[in-house]
Amino acid sequence: MNLNDLQPFIEQFAKKLNVTMPDDILRTIEHPIETGAGGGMVQLTVDTKGNFTELKIDPLLLEKENVHHLEQLLMAAFNDGATRFGEAVRKKALEDITSTMREGIDLEEVMQNVMKPNNP
Repeated sequence: MNLNDLQPFIEQFAKKLNVTMPDDILRTIEHPIETGAGGGMVQLTVDTKGNFTELKIDPLLLEKENVHHLEQLLMAAFNDGATRFGEAVRKKALEDITSTMREGIDLEEVMQNVMKPNNP
């Protein structure tokens, strides 16, 4: 499941609860995420809105013979940052939704729909 699959369900659920969702609820988290690859040779920071804001590269990786290795580490760091941001956003969105629940909502059904795997 990716974040795009989750958003329509959350919006539909919010409508059932008669809750107004701010436009950016699925794009913000509380704390920046720091990630990296290559044992810290590449370090990356993702801010609370999902923007990549800081990139640090060990100078050894900037040598010509290390270009391929650098490319691989950059991809790993960016992918990990994006994944971790998506997980944090999903967790925050679910917390925000469940904190506004009213009586009569079947939380088990909601969680089954949220956790339903993608069908190819």
